[in-house]
Amino acid sequence: MTADKRLIVDVQLSDGRTYDGLVITNPAMVEWDFTAPKMGWPSHKDAPMLYTTFLVWAQLVHQGELDKADKANPKRTTFEAFRTTLCQHISDSAPDVVDEDADRDPFESAQDGAAASGSQSPSETSQD
Repeated sequence: MTADKRLIVDVQLSDGRTYDGLVITNPAMVEWDFTAPKMGWPSHKDAPMLYTTFLVWAQLVHQGELDKADKANPKRTTFEAFRTTLCQHISDSAPDVVDEDADRDPFESAQDGAAASGSQSPSETSQD
């Protein structure tokens, strides 16, 4: 299993709809797992935009934002139509995380707080 990282994207469609911060959920990812081998598609590492575009399409279908396919509704938004016409732009929505405290001692603030309150840490307590 891969690292636990949420896929969050911003999407712009040709009809003017936008989805900022669209969270791709498990059903869309499982849809990829079933569909990609059947279609003979490359792995997500070899075709990252195909993978991401499919996940966005599947997520929007699952959310009811696109017409879901069935025999009663042949005018659904197919993945082919989505990837070639409707989907204009996808970008990573996750902010770059900068941990300004990465080099700081994780116990430093706790010790500073104890000193300010007059408390002593266990190592500073004398045994008389």
